[in-house]
Amino acid sequence: MTTALMMAGSSLGEDRKPQMEIDVEGTTDIVPPLTKSLNLTCSLVPATDSDPKDKKADFKRITGVYIDLKKADSDEEADVAKITIANPGNATLSGLLPRATIIEFSLSKGFIIVGVAWPDINHARDYTCKVVGINTAEDHVTLTTHKTSVQHTAPDVAKLANYIHTLELQLEEKVDTHDTDINNIKTENRNQETDIYNIETKNRNQDTEINKRVSKADIQQGYKLCSPGTGPNTVYEQVNFPHRYSKAPRVFLSTRHIHGNDVSGTDDDTGIEYWINADQVTQTGFRLKCHVYRYSHIEWMSVQWIATPNP
Repeated sequence: MTTALMMAGSSLGEDRKPQMEIDVEGTTDIVPPLTKSLNLTCSLVPATDSDPKDKKADFKRITGVYIDLKKADSDEEADVAKITIANPGNATLSGLLPRATIIEFSLSKGFIIVGVAWPDINHARDYTCKVVGINTAEDHVTLTTHKTSVQHTAPDVAKLANYIHTLELQLEEKVDTHDTDINNIKTENRNQETDIYNIETKNRNQDTEINKRVSKADIQQGYKLCSPGTGPNTVYEQVNFPHRYSKAPRVFLSTRHIHGNDVSGTDDDTGIEYWINADQVTQTGFRLKCHVYRYSHIEWMSVQWIATPNP
């Protein structure tokens, strides 16, 4: 329907009279729910000699392009979509048409296209295309189409039955797709469970390998301080091996330093009496047991320990 669009910003000349027209997707009928889309196009195109004078104007530049509709129960019109010189890079919708979007627009070329997805009876309205601008004489000029009515037509039984059948096929396809998705999720879950099992097996194998690396020649050693105080008294200190044994090792103890004195207060030479022991030996450590006897006092003592693997 529209074959050419006028370029604004330069004079068109006296021999090129523009005409504007509104195109409604090649038809003025919609058949809900069968019509998938409705396109409203307002555009400025070159006029012909047969066009009436009220559809001609010598535009020098375009300042606005509008698609309007007649309000319900009123003779007034309201903007559906527009683009103006105030914001030439942004066409706007008024929100009067549900599910409407701006498909394409250009102020300089003088057109705007609005699309409506799945139009219903509320979109069967009277629409008007309006282009405003300045002519070569620097006068304001407005061109407006006659109202274009989008009519609502009820679908015939055959088309409606075919539409319902199509929806049923689409629903079956969605159900099949949903079942496939569920099966894929189940398969993915099984694969994840297998991956988890493989990781756990790998970890167990790594633990076994680590245990194998602890050889019989793996000797660890260190020292620990304990403060049994005045006897009789027993204290405990936890000792942790730097790394784990495959099974509980043997532990040997000896004292390095002792800081204490005899507190018997008698003439007999009792001396400092104590004993130490490795208690509760495991693969990861043991409990050092320090005991001081009666009449003795040990403020602190340093105990050397050596752990060797059991054969």
